[in-house]
Amino acid sequence: MARKPKNNKPEGSRDWREVVAQEPSRISFAPDSKVARWRVIRKWIQAALLLVFFGLVGVIFVFAWKEIGIDAETPPYTGAAVRFETNQALTRDWFLNYTGIDSGKVLGIFEIKDKLSQLGQIKHASVQKLPTGELEVKITERMPILKMRALLPDGSEVNRVIAEDGIVYEGINYGDMVYRNIPWLTGSRPRRSEKGSYDEIKGIDVVAKLLKAARQSNPTLYLEWEEVSVREFVDGDPDSPGACLRIRLRENSQPPDAPHLREVVFSASEGECLREFYNFYAMPGFLDQILDILKKKNKAQYPLFDLYLSLENKTDPNRPKKEPRLIPVPPEEMR
Repeated sequence: MARKPKNNKPEGSRDWREVVAQEPSRISFAPDSKVARWRVIRKWIQAALLLVFFGLVGVIFVFAWKEIGIDAETPPYTGAAVRFETNQALTRDWFLNYTGIDSGKVLGIFEIKDKLSQLGQIKHASVQKLPTGELEVKITERMPILKMRALLPDGSEVNRVIAEDGIVYEGINYGDMVYRNIPWLTGSRPRRSEKGSYDEIKGIDVVAKLLKAARQSNPTLYLEWEEVSVREFVDGDPDSPGACLRIRLRENSQPPDAPHLREVVFSASEGECLREFYNFYAMPGFLDQILDILKKKNKAQYPLFDLYLSLENKTDPNRPKKEPRLIPVPPEEMR
């Protein structure tokens, strides 16, 4: 016979849980209690997280539609469905041919961006799908400031241009006028790697700022600059002792009946270089005064001069000062 469990409760007594029905999920708290306040906060947090989630989903969908071009069936873009904008030389026909779109090639938007980014001429490219289904392409091109002779991996030479940030590239659709109006870089010949990039041009930041100052403040004088030489940068360092920038002038830019100014020599440090440009070279009448001085010199004896803008005058040893000075070109350096 099975034993009954012992019950130590007095006869007739009942547990309080049997008297009051317990429904924990329905227990109410005073509105100003901590538990009630926490429950309200938790509901708001859940709602906010839900809104953030759906917002992210929406952003991802818009990005995918505009940037990737996903669609139920995305047809290949045709020339008529492409809007093309640029700030310089590239054209819409060039874009259609370069990407292969004009021949029916199907490319995703990321593929088009990647293809455009491989060109040094392009600084920034924006490619997106419009609500009309058209492809919008906006390109910002680099500004060429110098031209140079570059070495290819096989040792052959090619003409290339250099942008303000030192990027070397092949100028596409650059006419003769562009090449004619920018100076040559000499004293440095970057070599092209197998990957397509070129060696860094040391001191290009100083050169770029000087050229920009000349182009903006006096375009006429700038057009007289034929070469910019960095040959006196020791190991390519513009801060090395004695480093200077040599600007060679075009031969036809000066009167034929007087000795010619061959080069204008600037300091290589950025601050000194720009100071010499604004305080001397670009000052109204300064070059006219230099040319007047040259007219008084014997052309047969001194046919060429270099203008140093910052040579030290030690007439007074206690107070040396830097000043412009004309220096005759040695016969062995004449060309």
